[in-house]
Amino acid sequence: MRKKANRIITVFIGLLALFMTVGVVLTGFGIYREQISINSERTRENIRNVAKQIEYEIKADEDDFKIFVDYLIENKDRINVPAGFESWDQAREDFDKAFATQYPGQVFGTDASFEELSQELKDLYSIYNFEYYRLLFSSYEDSFGLPYVYFIVPTGDGENCAYVIDVEDLVRDDGKYTVLCDTVEESHEDLPVMWKVWEAGIELDEWDVFDNEFGQTYSYYLPLYVNNEKTGLICVDADVLTVNQEIIASTIRSVGLMAIILFLSVLAFAFTFNNLVVKKITKLQEKVRSYTDSKDPGVADEISQSIKGNDEIGSLASYFANMIRQIDDYIRNIGVISNELEAEKSRAEAMNELANTDMLTGLKSRTAYINKEVELNGLISSGKIEEFGMILIDLNYLKTINDEYGHEKGDIALINTATLINRVFGSEESYRIGGDEFVVVVMDTDRIEPLISEFNKLMNEDTRIDRWEHISAAVGYGIYEKGIDNSTADVFAKADAQMYINKKKMKEAQ
Repeated sequence: MRKKANRIITVFIGLLALFMTVGVVLTGFGIYREQISINSERTRENIRNVAKQIEYEIKADEDDFKIFVDYLIENKDRINVPAGFESWDQAREDFDKAFATQYPGQVFGTDASFEELSQELKDLYSIYNFEYYRLLFSSYEDSFGLPYVYFIVPTGDGENCAYVIDVEDLVRDDGKYTVLCDTVEESHEDLPVMWKVWEAGIELDEWDVFDNEFGQTYSYYLPLYVNNEKTGLICVDADVLTVNQEIIASTIRSVGLMAIILFLSVLAFAFTFNNLVVKKITKLQEKVRSYTDSKDPGVADEISQSIKGNDEIGSLASYFANMIRQIDDYIRNIGVISNELEAEKSRAEAMNELANTDMLTGLKSRTAYINKEVELNGLISSGKIEEFGMILIDLNYLKTINDEYGHEKGDIALINTATLINRVFGSEESYRIGGDEFVVVVMDTDRIEPLISEFNKLMNEDTRIDRWEHISAAVGYGIYEKGIDNSTADVFAKADAQMYINKKKMKEAQ
C-alpha cells in the first residue's frame, strides 16, 4: 500500500510539473505570436498611410514639386545645401530677398515663372524646397518611429536610382554641404517589389523585406504622379524585427520562474518523501487532485491547515501550497499581459484615427474620404441608399497667398476655412481632400441649401482684412439621383461643376 501510494504521488508530481511547464510555455509562445501578428499588421498599415499622407502633401503643390525635382537632379553638383540644417526658414528668406532685389514689386509664380528666373534664383528656390521636403520627411520618421522615409527617381541608366529626398544627411568631401540626389545602383534581385511598382506604375500590396543596419525591414513603395506623369517613388521603411520587447521579456521570465519553481518543488518532494507517512501523502494526493480538477487556489490554504508538521511531508505540503499560490499568481500575470495586448490594440486604433484626420485642419483626411466613397458606392451598388448629397468647397487664392505671403499664411487660410466648415456642417462628415478642396457629405438633402446659405452668410460677414484671414471660398453641391447616378463620382462631378460656376461668378463680381 505504501509503495503504491509512493508511486502514485511520484507520478502525480511528475505529471503536474510537466503539465504546468508545457502550459506556461505554450501560453508564452501564444502571446508572443499574437503580438508579432498585431504589430506586423499595424506596421504595414501605418507605413501605407504615411506614404499616402506624403503623397497628399506633395500634390498640394505638385507643379512646383515637379519643377524642383527636375532642376535639382540636373544641377545637383552645383547647388550648395548647407549640411546639418534644422530649419528651412533661412533658405526661404534668402530666396525671397534675392527675388525682391531682381524683380522688385513682382510676385513669384504670378508675375515671374520659374523658367524666367536667373540661375542664382533657381538655385535658391531649389535649396529651400529641398530643405522643406527633407524636414517634412524627417517629421514623419520622428512622428511614427520609422527608420527611413525617402523619395527616389530611377534615372533610366540601368538600375541606378537618384535619392532626391533623403533624410540621411550625406556630407560632401568639403564637410560643408549636403550630397544631393545621391545615385545608387539598386538591383532587381535585391529590391524586386520596388522595380515592379515602378515599372507597373501602380500601388501594389507587396513589400520588399530585407536585412540591413536597421534590422529586418519592410519597404513600401507608392508611385507619385504629377499631372499624370510618373515622377518617382515615395518609399517608407519600417522595422519588424523587434516586437514589444517588454512583453516578450516578461513572458520569458514567467516561463523561467515557473520552470525553476516546478523543478525545485519536484526535487523537494523526491528528497522529503517518507514511506512512514502514507496517510498524509494520500491526503495530500487528494488535495492536489482537488486543485487539478477545480483550479481553486483556496486548496493551498486547505493543505496548509490539514497537513501540518515539521517533518519532510509537512514541508512537502507547504511546497505544494506555495506552488499553487504562485501558479495562481502567474495565471493572473498572464491576464495582465492580455490586458496589455488590449491596450496595444487600442493604441493601434488610435494610430488609425490619426491617419484619418487631416493634421493641419482637424477635419477628416483624404484617406477617410476614400473610405467614405467605398462605403457609399457599396450602398449604391446594392440599392440600399435613397439619398445623399455632396457639398464641394474650394478655397480661393491659396496659391497666391502661399506665393505672396508664405505657406504659414496659407495654412492660416486653410485653418480659418476649416473652422467655418466645422461650425456650419460639423466635423463628422467634413473632409479635406486636396490642398484647397473640402467635401461635406450630407445624408439629409433637404438640409443642403440652408446649410450652404448659412456658410455663405457667415463668410460674407467676415470683416477681417488680411487676405489669409478673410475667408473666400466657392461652394457647389450635387445630389444623388437613384437610377441615374452610378457612383459617388457622378455626384461629385455635379458639385464640382456648380462650384466652378460659382467661383467664376465670384471672380467676375470683384
